[in-house]
Amino acid sequence: MQTQLQLDEFQADIYQFAEGVFLSMLGLYVQPSDAPLPSSEIVTAAVYFAGPWKGAVLLQCDPREACDFTSRLMGLPMSSEFDDDVRDAMGEIVNILGGNLKPILPHGVALSMPSVVAGFPSSLRICGNAPILRLAFSCEAGPFWLTIVGLSEDPPKA
Repeated sequence: MQTQLQLDEFQADIYQFAEGVFLSMLGLYVQPSDAPLPSSEIVTAAVYFAGPWKGAVLLQCDPREACDFTSRLMGLPMSSEFDDDVRDAMGEIVNILGGNLKPILPHGVALSMPSVVAGFPSSLRICGNAPILRLAFSCEAGPFWLTIVGLSEDPPKA
C-alpha cells in the first residue's frame, strides 16, 4: 500500500528549494506567481519517484524559456530550437529539483532518470496521476511551473 502524502505543509520549503536551484544553477531570481499553466506548447521535464511513495515532479515552461535555461546552464548561445541540449538541461534541472524534494518524501523513495517532452500540456499523461501540488513561479525569463503528482494506489486484488 502506498504512503499518503500531504505536501501543502511543505509548500514554503518547495518554493525555497526552487529559488535556490534556479539562483545557483541559472543565476535567476525566481518568485512565486499565480500564472495559470498555458494551453500553448510547453516543455515538460519529469523525474519519477518509486518506493513507499510513487509520484513525479514536473518542471514546465514554454520552449523559448527552456532555451534560455539551457543557455544559462551550459554557457551556450541561446538556441531557438528544442534540441538535445535543451533536453539535457531541462532534465538536469528537474533532476536536481527532484533530489531536493527527497528529504520531505517518505524514507526509501528512489528517483528515476529524467524524461523531457515538448508539446501541449494535455498531451502528457501520467497514468493514475493525481496532482498534489502545482506551484507557479516567475523570473526574468518568464513563468514556469513545478507540479508534483502522486500515482494512485494499485487497485485492490480480487
